[in-house]
Amino acid sequence: MTTSDLAVTGDIDIDRFVGTFKPSVLEKLLSVYKAAEQDLQALSSIGHSLQGISSKSAPIPGKDTGSPRSLSYAVSVRSRGICVSLQAAQVLSTLTIQTGAISGNIASVHTSTDLKWNANVTSLSLSLGHQLAHKGLSPETFDNQSACMQFSLDVTQEPEEEVQSDSGSSVANPTTISVLLADVHATVQVSALSEIYDILGSWTTDLRAVRARRKEEWEKVVNKTEQLMKAESSIQSPELADDWFMMKRIINVRLTGLALAIPLTLNSATKLLAKRSSALLFTVAAVEISNQKGDSGKVEVNDVLLQFVNR
Repeated sequence: MTTSDLAVTGDIDIDRFVGTFKPSVLEKLLSVYKAAEQDLQALSSIGHSLQGISSKSAPIPGKDTGSPRSLSYAVSVRSRGICVSLQAAQVLSTLTIQTGAISGNIASVHTSTDLKWNANVTSLSLSLGHQLAHKGLSPETFDNQSACMQFSLDVTQEPEEEVQSDSGSSVANPTTISVLLADVHATVQVSALSEIYDILGSWTTDLRAVRARRKEEWEKVVNKTEQLMKAESSIQSPELADDWFMMKRIINVRLTGLALAIPLTLNSATKLLAKRSSALLFTVAAVEISNQKGDSGKVEVNDVLLQFVNR
């Protein structure tokens, strides 16, 4: 990095986020996007201008201007957690997503166009049930919980880098994304399947209505997202624009400690430990999935066990 380069560092701390989301929230967000669209475009233009300011400057005779000014940044984000409730019209069941501490960081790398980033969630729980109206958002506020799942999550992207092979030549290691889900424990009542179906059906119907009412904003958001995702690949190889993400990266997913219990009683999923009950228990020690740049893949499953437990 030279003295003419730009460097940005930042730390973001979020205490805790609690909220309830319905399809109507998306309509409000689209309204905000429509109102702020011109401001967002202006900010984007300013960012592009800053990146190209050096290349547009007139060179000084007799002075080596060097390489164009580059922008590097490193940002870290921390939060005590989130608690989000997803509700649907005319459906009693509520899906709640709650996490423990969340941390993440993202940084640019001079030797690669890809970013280096990491996201870690110490505990992530999903719960489905009938929420009590007089209490807040947490798994303990469900009167009848039909399903729950808990695990920890860690996702990391390591950008492409060049390494020396045994023969002394340089070899480029492609960008790698590693996903780790640890201690995945879930309890699912059979009735949860119909509740999930009702929630998805209600959300699908409401989202179609939102899309019809906000067609212009919806299409703009979708188009801009597609342009952002395909911009780099379209320049280098237009024929790979649709699947550039998979073609440029190795994706490794590892899941450890999977345990899925299907109760054979009518007890709430959260009350199984407090009462005598029987269940089908499906366990897997580890699952590994690897995708090699869209060309090949590997799946490995260790120690699969299905048993009937009665206590």
